[in-house]
Amino acid sequence: PTSNRKRKFMWIAYALLLLLGGCGAHRFYVGAYPSALMLLGIGIASAVLASFNLSFGAVPAASIAGLLLVLWLMVDLVLLARLVKRHNQRQNMRWDA
Repeated sequence: PTSNRKRKFMWIAYALLLLLGGCGAHRFYVGAYPSALMLLGIGIASAVLASFNLSFGAVPAASIAGLLLVLWLMVDLVLLARLVKRHNQRQNMRWDA
């Protein structure tokens, strides 16, 4: 029997991306834990670097981390649908076996 208990919803994943994307909440939601932790680390690093106002030459370090974070989230806007579908397919395979 199939179950919707562990099924992930696309709208929730995108809401998490838009509201808490900098902490990787959308990736935690779909079970992509290693990349979620990396995204969380970049988000924390960006906040810490901004608070200490560190820089590499003329470029503030927070700007570099922030740019990396924004680029990653833009890519996730495209990839997130695939991540949700992949998670749901894996869950269906578990229940069908």
